[in-house]
Formats: sequence, structure tokens, C-alpha cells
Amino acid sequence: MAAAIIAIKNQREKKNRAAVSSETSEEEDAMDGAPAMAAPSPRAGAGARAPAAGSSSQSSAPQESPNAAMACCRNTADVLPFQKVVREVYHSNNVQIFVAVLITTNFLCTIAEKEIDPFPDDIKQFATVWFIIDQVFTWCFVVELIANMYGAAFSCNFWNSGWNLFDFVIVLISVLSSTGALQGPLSMLKILRAFRVFRLFKRVPALNKIITSLFRAIPGVMNAFIIMVIIMSIYAIIGVEVFRDFGEGGTFTSIQQLGVEPYASYPNTTVSSVTMRGFYYGEEYFGTFMRALFTLFQVLTGESWAEMVARPLLFGYPSDSSWFFSAFYFSSYIVVMQIVLVNVVVAVLLDKFVEEPPKDEAGEASEEDEAAGAARAADKAAAHEAVAAAAADKAASAAAVAARSSSSSEVTRLEYEALRKELGAMHEKLTGVSEMRTQLDVLSASIEKLAQASSMPAAALPSSGLNA
Repeated sequence: MAAAIIAIKNQREKKNRAAVSSETSEEEDAMDGAPAMAAPSPRAGAGARAPAAGSSSQSSAPQESPNAAMACCRNTADVLPFQKVVREVYHSNNVQIFVAVLITTNFLCTIAEKEIDPFPDDIKQFATVWFIIDQVFTWCFVVELIANMYGAAFSCNFWNSGWNLFDFVIVLISVLSSTGALQGPLSMLKILRAFRVFRLFKRVPALNKIITSLFRAIPGVMNAFIIMVIIMSIYAIIGVEVFRDFGEGGTFTSIQQLGVEPYASYPNTTVSSVTMRGFYYGEEYFGTFMRALFTLFQVLTGESWAEMVARPLLFGYPSDSSWFFSAFYFSSYIVVMQIVLVNVVVAVLLDKFVEEPPKDEAGEASEEDEAAGAARAADKAAAHEAVAAAAADKAASAAAVAARSSSSSEVTRLEYEALRKELGAMHEKLTGVSEMRTQLDVLSASIEKLAQASSMPAAALPSSGLNA
């Protein structure tokens, strides 16, 4: 009986699973066919999602992202005549190579001018030649700058780039200098024309990587520089305290020892301590904090520090232990500053050089790349929106199927509980029948014994009927 009940339950579960799987396949087929049917008329899906989109836009309008204005600026459409053509031509490889050659030629001409004719304008030998060359390069750079600005519609697509700002400042100063607008103190701005060659770094990727790495390394390098300045200041304070009075009076004695005691001789020599600037040695090199700081900077560069700075202090002190302090002072300074901290600065620079630039810096390559990237981003956004809509519809259908499957599972569970209760009741009935049969057997045995005792024939007794 139990086996029959279990078989009935399994058969019902199989039927329920078959019904659920058929409904799921029908829903998936309908979903797969929906995009093709909806493709000719996308307004229906857009209209169905319009309220949610509208409510989302209304709720998020007061909380606009800080980068929204920047994204809108980068995605500015072409608003000027032939703007796209000008931008594509300007950012083409041939034009960029030509501009790079122009910048390099201008730099070489400036070098030639300062070598051949490095005199004021009124006494230059080839003043007219240099003036014409400067005018030609200046106005070529003006045309190049205007083309760059026109391709960006004179908008923030141009002004957001640091290299474009640098180009604008240099070209503006060159134009003002060529027109004679820079007079008096402003004429010193003419020297900025020498920085035209820096515009080459924008167009050569290898040079651009070096410059951007240097700028990104500034925070880490500044920390190392602060430590170096603190250590130099400590050594400068000690130098002022100890060496300031060295050579006072105009001479110092060079202490020497030849041989060992008791046969040692001391051919000491009196040496002038007056420097070429008329100061005493200690007064010039360690007279004040700033003088001592500059002396230590000279030691750090390695420029004749041992001969001019350290050796007079090693051999000129009268005490036997002073030479040890002088040697330790300069040796420890070289180890800490030149061997340790300078290498720390180099390590920071190398780390930034091999590090990948941030996406924000990498994204400033050119306005053409930005426009193409914006178009690709718009296409991807539209594709993602369509995929998201299809996924939402599919998720809704799957949720409906799951709900029906859940309800079917609930019905199956209730039927199982009912069958289990029915099986229990039947089991109780069978148990009662078994007990009744046992009691009847006992009663039959008692009747047989009673018949034997009263000599009654056993066939006359109804025992067989009871057993049946």
C-alpha cells in the first residue's frame, strides 16, 4: 500500500515538473521573439519605461553629478562650419609631424641667432633676417593655434588641456613681442619664446610620458626634498656652532706629525685663511645659517668640496680630536644626503615613470579621440539600455514562471501531506485488524479446550468459522 502511494506521488510530481518546464520554454520563446517584433517600433518600449525614467530624472535633477558639466563639455556637437574637417585634418599624423618639425626648426634658428648675433637689436648684424624668421614662425604658430581652437569650437574641450593652455600663452607672448606691444619691464617676457620647444612634448609620446611622469612625481619628491632640507638645516646649525671662528685672525696652522714619539717632528705650517672674497675661512663658509646651508649644498653637488671646504678643517685645528669630528661631519653628511636621500628621489621618479597614467590624463590626448570616444560611449549606452530592457522583461517573465512553479510546488506539498495522513489512518486500521485476529485466535483456543472438557465434538464448534 505504501509503495502504491509513493508511486502515485512520484507520478504527480513528474506531471507538475513537465507542466512548469513547458510554460518556461513558452515564455523564453515569447521573449526571444519580442525584440524582433519590437524593433521596428521602439516607441512602445520607450513609452512603457518613460514614467520610470521621467521620475528618475526628476528626482536626480537637483543632485547633478559634479562631472556632468565636464561630460557635457566633452560631448559638445560640431556647431561650426567644417569643424569636424578642421579637427580631423589638424589631428592627422602628417599635420602633427609638420608642426613638430616647425617647432624644432624654430628652436634651432633661435640657437643660431644667439650664437651668431647675440647683441641688442640696434646693433645686430643680421637684424632683418632674424626679424623675418621670427615673424614667419610666429604667424605659423598662430594659424596652428587657431586651427586647434576651431576644431574644439573654442569651447572647454580646448581649455581643459594643460598643453593647449601652454600653447596659447606662448603664442600670445610671441604675437605681443612681434607687434612691439611688450615694452619696458614687460619686454622680459620675450625670453618665454625660448619655451616654444616645450610644445614639442605634446606631440612626441615618449617625451610627453617623461614630462607627465615628472609632474605626477612632484608630491612624492616634495616629501623627500622636505626631509633633505631638514637634515641640511641640522648640519648647517652644527657647522655654524663649530666652524664659524675657524681662521679668525687671518691665518691658521696646518698641524703635521712626522714619525713617532720620541723621534717625531712637527713641521707645522702657517697658512692664510683669507679667501678670494676677503673673508676669513670660517666667516665665509660657515659664518651664518644661510652661508652654511649653501656650503652644504656645494658639498652635495660634489664641486671641489673636499679641497676647498673639508681639508682645511681636517688639518687646521689645534686639538688632536678635532680632525675626527670634521671627518665624521662631512662623511656622515655625504652618506645620508648623497647616497640615501638622493636615491630615494630617484626611486620616486622611476616609480612614477613606470606607473600607468591615470585615465583622466590619458584621456586628454586630443579632441578627436574624445569625440570618437564620446560617440562610442553613446552607442554602448544605447546598446546597454536595450540589453537592460530585454533583461528586465526576461526577469519579469522568469519571476512569473517562478511564482507559478512555487504555487505548483505548494499544491504538491499539500497533496503529499494528505496522502501521508491517509496512509497513517490505514496503518492504524490494519493494526486494529491484526489485534482483533489475535483475540479471535485466543477465543477459538479457549472454545476448543472447553469442548474437549465437556466431550463435545470439535466439528460442532464454530472455531473454523472464527479462524476464517
